[in-house]
Amino acid sequence: AHDNVSAALAAYARCRGVTWESDTARFVALSCLIHRGDVAEVCELVDELVEDATSRGDAYLLTQVKTRGSTFVALTRGEAARTLELGAQAIAAWTPSGYHIVHFWHYASRIAALLLAGRPSEALSAVDAEAKPLRGSLLLLGQYYRAQALELEARAALAVANAKGVEPKSASN
Repeated sequence: AHDNVSAALAAYARCRGVTWESDTARFVALSCLIHRGDVAEVCELVDELVEDATSRGDAYLLTQVKTRGSTFVALTRGEAARTLELGAQAIAAWTPSGYHIVHFWHYASRIAALLLAGRPSEALSAVDAEAKPLRGSLLLLGQYYRAQALELEARAALAVANAKGVEPKSASN
């Protein structure tokens, strides 16, 4: 997928009036690198995208990258508090009305940071608090976001159970 996105980015570079399409392709490229675990490439691309979005006044791309990419970089460095801070700063610049992809990535980074910080009960509470607005959005109609949301909920629930000393059962029990 990353190679296909790279080809699309090269094509968009020659076009006018395709800012949203180009931003989305760049965000998909970033997500591909995150899923592949290419931390060095993610760091490089985040810096590049933040600089570009800032110079063009592109709030959409800037918020997308900060809620997904900048927080990921902080998480890979073990910086839970910094992750929470970056996410809060990024989402504060976005509209509070509705529920958009940037809200989801802010939520995802919050859960990951709370788990990293050893605060599983807070993470599970955040999952519960986010459930209604997330369900009210159209994001869960897509398999990708539905799977991501279920994973976040499962990770938080498992961390709470682990903190309480609950022993996992095998599938055969």
